[in-house]
Amino acid sequence: MLEVASKSPLVLGDALELIQSFLERESHPSGGIKNRAGEPDLYYGFFGLESKKAIEASWDVESWVNYLEAFGEGPSDDLIHLSCLIRCWANLPSELLSDERREVFVGKLNKFKSKDGAFNTTLHQEQGSAYGCFVALDTFDNLKATRPDPEPLIERIIKVKTPTGGFAFNEGMVEGTTPTTAAAIVGLAQLGYSMNDLTTSREWLLNRRHESGGLLAVPNAPMPDLLSTATGLHTLKVMGEDISSWSDSCLDYVDSLWVNTGGFYAHWSDETLDVEYLYYALLALGHLASK
Repeated sequence: MLEVASKSPLVLGDALELIQSFLERESHPSGGIKNRAGEPDLYYGFFGLESKKAIEASWDVESWVNYLEAFGEGPSDDLIHLSCLIRCWANLPSELLSDERREVFVGKLNKFKSKDGAFNTTLHQEQGSAYGCFVALDTFDNLKATRPDPEPLIERIIKVKTPTGGFAFNEGMVEGTTPTTAAAIVGLAQLGYSMNDLTTSREWLLNRRHESGGLLAVPNAPMPDLLSTATGLHTLKVMGEDISSWSDSCLDYVDSLWVNTGGFYAHWSDETLDVEYLYYALLALGHLASK
């Protein structure tokens, strides 16, 4: 996704300088990136670092190394923050991620494998989760490590597909969400699953389009949101969908969330800026820049 987000400067124009300044303000003096409470947070660190790389903003490599070193081998019981730590290391110059550290990270990732052979975000689970599979896959790829056996992951992801075509967080739910559907489909694509077998899922995503140009998280959502718009766009492009007929309205929607201090709101009712939604804006704009 970083490769796509890196195309966003093509449509940012004068906003690029404001975004660079925003990223500087969101950098914490002790290292890393601030969360919404103003504290350094690995989760936001990943989004901030990827945003900096996407727009080629300056950043202090030594400061980031010192910040990441403080986490050691990373958490042992939290796949999300472990993944964020690993992906931050993977964004540093390649020579800074030693083979020894890479091997340790691969071993820690494999501990989140559930008994069914898939991955979960928590340890010692009987079954994996679609989100756990997606996070694990993406992290293995960031490490340039061998992916796990695809069959258990495909089987687990397909089980959360709903009758309407969306993918839900858990098996047995009657309706999916745009972000979970996006994660599931992108994960399946990484595993070599045929997109031709997901026709109803493609239609489900297309039906989430709102008249504003954004995408809804669920069918009856009161308004579109940036996370659903960015991940939905990305997934439709992965599936080979031509978005050119509504890319202008989608660009207008993303622009409606822009704040001239350098960030983007998550949706029209949001009042707080953070680097996570800046990243999703850059992802959406990257796709719209290459329409």
